[in-house]
Amino acid sequence: LSTMSTLAQVKASTPNSPNRNASDDTSKSRAEQAAEEMVSLSPEKIISILEQEPGLLLQVKKMLVRKAFEQGRILDPRELTDEALYRLVRSDENIRVIATREIEDREYIRVKPSKEELENDQQRRMANLYSGTSSLQTSGKTGRSQEDEYWQRRDYQNGVGGYGNGNRQMQTPGGGGQNPQDQQNAPVDDPRRAVERAQAQSPNGDLSNLDSGGAGSTGLPLDVIAGMQGVSPDQLSALLQSRTGGKGGLSPASQLDPSTLASLTGGAASGSGPSAPGGASLPSFDQSQNDESQLPQQARLENPSRTSSRQFPTTRHDQPQLRHSSNPYADVPSLYDLYSQYSQRPPVLERFGADVFRKGTGNLDQLPMDLPAGPDYVLGPGDGLSIDLWGAVSQRLRRVVDREGRVSLPETGSIQVAGKTLGDVQHMVQSALRTQFRDVQADVSLARLRTVRVYVVGDVQRPGAYDVSSLSTPLNALYEAGGPTSRGSIRILKHFRGKELVQQVDVYDLLLQGIRSNMQRLESGDTVMIPPLGAEVTIEGMVRRPAIYELGEEKDLADVLQLAGGVLATGTLRHVDVERIQAHESRSMLALDVPENNNEAAVTKALEDFKIQDGDKVKISPIIAFADKTVYLDGHVFRPGKYAYRDGMKVSDLIGSYKDVLPEPYKQHAEIIRLKAPDYTPEVLAFNLDDALGGKDQNFVLKPFDTVRVFGRYDFEDSPVITVSGEVRQPGDHVTNGATYLRDAIFLAGSTTPEARLDDVQVFRRTEDGKLKVLSANLSKALTGDSAENILLQPTDRVFVQRNLLKTDPAAVTIEGEVGRPGRYPLGDNMTAAELVRLSGGLKRSAFSEQADLTRYTVEHGEKIIGDHQLVPIAKALAGEPDSDVRLHDGDVLTIRQLSGWNDRGASISVQGEVVHPGTYGIQEGERLSSVLERAGGFRTDAYPYGI
Repeated sequence: LSTMSTLAQVKASTPNSPNRNASDDTSKSRAEQAAEEMVSLSPEKIISILEQEPGLLLQVKKMLVRKAFEQGRILDPRELTDEALYRLVRSDENIRVIATREIEDREYIRVKPSKEELENDQQRRMANLYSGTSSLQTSGKTGRSQEDEYWQRRDYQNGVGGYGNGNRQMQTPGGGGQNPQDQQNAPVDDPRRAVERAQAQSPNGDLSNLDSGGAGSTGLPLDVIAGMQGVSPDQLSALLQSRTGGKGGLSPASQLDPSTLASLTGGAASGSGPSAPGGASLPSFDQSQNDESQLPQQARLENPSRTSSRQFPTTRHDQPQLRHSSNPYADVPSLYDLYSQYSQRPPVLERFGADVFRKGTGNLDQLPMDLPAGPDYVLGPGDGLSIDLWGAVSQRLRRVVDREGRVSLPETGSIQVAGKTLGDVQHMVQSALRTQFRDVQADVSLARLRTVRVYVVGDVQRPGAYDVSSLSTPLNALYEAGGPTSRGSIRILKHFRGKELVQQVDVYDLLLQGIRSNMQRLESGDTVMIPPLGAEVTIEGMVRRPAIYELGEEKDLADVLQLAGGVLATGTLRHVDVERIQAHESRSMLALDVPENNNEAAVTKALEDFKIQDGDKVKISPIIAFADKTVYLDGHVFRPGKYAYRDGMKVSDLIGSYKDVLPEPYKQHAEIIRLKAPDYTPEVLAFNLDDALGGKDQNFVLKPFDTVRVFGRYDFEDSPVITVSGEVRQPGDHVTNGATYLRDAIFLAGSTTPEARLDDVQVFRRTEDGKLKVLSANLSKALTGDSAENILLQPTDRVFVQRNLLKTDPAAVTIEGEVGRPGRYPLGDNMTAAELVRLSGGLKRSAFSEQADLTRYTVEHGEKIIGDHQLVPIAKALAGEPDSDVRLHDGDVLTIRQLSGWNDRGASISVQGEVVHPGTYGIQEGERLSSVLERAGGFRTDAYPYGI
């Protein structure tokens, strides 16, 4: 308990305590800080709060243990029981100060703000709002380490999107760097565990990581949302009220979903996210691109399962999907591809061309039926003509072909135009008019198209009669009828005129090649017939257009693969499987025999020799997902990844020099992870990196699938972190910059405080055998660069800067009695009794100034304290007479006595009755009654003289 009390005393007097906000302390005056170090709640109040709040009780205990660690002390667990702490609270003021600070900081009790504080807070909020800084970004504590702060500044200065993490792994520019607020508290994880989790999780882009108020909510205050969207809170409120029609009031900010924000603020809530002050980018709602950057380096080596959908905007669902099975060796890159597996479930394919008719024209209502007609257009009854005349006659005529196929012309009568092309009709009109008009010119154009009624029958979705434009083809009529049914032919389309087959159309020519030049136009009464589905073949796997194809003149596998667009580069022709139906009997599996040498002519002949039948299912298998002539480089290197393998390749061929590795590699140990044939069981071969780069005997010859892993120095050693505590401006853990001496560590921690003890400093160091070694040095000499005192520090050393004893237990004197401000005062250098009297406000009028009593306490033989009294002529000392003043010592008590009878000043007596002058009269000690009566004028003549 005494140890805890001592620690509490040191902690309560330390302004930069770990649990205190440094900005709070620097904004307070020394008097305010001193008040916090001296004032506390009552023991009963503190104990009652601690009993009700177990978390607070635990925190107070943690602070005492933390301070013990910083001071190099050892605490017994029995000293940390609840009852022991309660006893300390009752008996020790320092413990009460610590507990009171925690109670205030965690707002278990709080004083209401004054009017001035409220006004200042409001001004601060307005300033943050106008500057675009949200309350989330202005918090005092960020929890970011000094190293993270350094790398963040460096990366933003260099224009890099990401920034270094705790392991200083640099990210590429624009590589989807994470938001510092999201990464600052991320712990440094074991790479194996991180990769295992990465394999088990799939990237997603939902809003759950930002949702703190339920599904679809943002969980942010209104002013913060307004600042992020670049509008004021009033504007955002007005927009929300206008959206809700002014009914129901303003929606709470926790119920604002991103789509609402996007609609209100012009889409700023989605996409890449708003910009924060200083150019930093706030996190966007889509975080899928950042999942990749959270993985260790080895987890990002050519792992298609972790590929972001942003790189491949479309996913082919009609081809086999490559997936990665669970890898028990999560940090072996060579096994990522080996554990790849294509899905055995075949994709669901549909008939080729079905989506064309399913989607329809899409804009039938918007397009007019009138289309441009060329001179070969054949006129018929119902067509409208526009005839322009110029020359001898200038006139525009509007005519419609009548039911008999004629049009009437002025002065010439009617002419037969039905069945004639538009070009022929123009010559006929001009010739007829020239018989009546001299030098007349005529131009005939089509003013209105006639409609024709055709019949769409067969296996179509909506068979029946349709009125279509006279420019329509059988394909247009098929579109109007909704396309063929599931059992109707997509490929064959028959056009009848009466009993005559006008044309048989192969729709595949249009779908595959875009050819439709010889397609005949429809005439009234024509019939478009869709026959039943013909022979089919299914092409699946690694082809450009996997689908179900209707066979026409295709007879062999080469023709069918040509329909499917050919085989992809990722498909193999050595594994072509055909599932064939023996008509009305059974199913069988066939394999295509392709020559091993992959000769193009031989492969083509094999494909042409394989005949296709109705119902065949052809499957083109993918090639193996890994390259067998590959080695991998991983770990503490500059360019990790896949590399080409060649026979006789050595480690030095993969790592040429130390320029290919990151700084400070671990030279004594590196690994080759080799997959042993035939089952690819991994084994680890250790080698010395320094010997391998130097061309010595351990320069192993590599084999395919080998993974060369290089480690960093601090994978096997403690990180270069020095702990500096005590009387420094920035106590805590600090990352060193190479070889660090005691002087460097002190300046790394912000240098010493004015209360630091400079003649002594301690360094705690753990030796290799686990023992604790304590080194002491003169700090003032070390700061001047004295090589003997400036100790070379090692990683994990702890430096303790002690508090100056004069600050911890300062010398003081006490003055009591008849002075202006009696009390305890610090003992100044060569302070005298007269100076102490002046410091305390001077003598009162009631002071006995001739002599003052001085009590002096001395330690005799270091065993006991003896008190000695002496008289000081304080009046002469104050007047400056020589040899009258006394020099004070630590612990002296100077007493200024009161004048004798000073308290009797103002004493009075009231004289009433039969006296000449009744009234109140002042008296002094020892004065006789007769004297008082005499001053009152004596008795009156009628007074009774025998009694008072």
